[in-house]
Amino acid sequence: MIDYTPTARRHVNDLIAHYKKIRRPEAIRNMHIALARVAATIEAGSGRPRDFPATYRDLARPGRAWLREGIYWVAYEPGEQPIIVAVFWAGADLAGRYPQVP
Repeated sequence: MIDYTPTARRHVNDLIAHYKKIRRPEAIRNMHIALARVAATIEAGSGRPRDFPATYRDLARPGRAWLREGIYWVAYEPGEQPIIVAVFWAGADLAGRYPQVP
């Protein structure tokens, strides 16, 4: 099972709060499905991670990999015990909203 950092958990909780606010329970369900797929991909080592999401080159960090699943970008630190460190909606202005992504 892949664990989440406190920051990544906050990202997920923020998305859930947003989806609740706009009354989109299916979005919450779909996000959980996407995150489960990412976790399975990481555990299987079958993904083709990127160094940064799409055109956000400034979000590259040493030892960090990014996967896209559906409408989400997920950053994780691979290794013996991989950990998810960030979760973002793909349409977000990542560089503008999160200039100091952990």
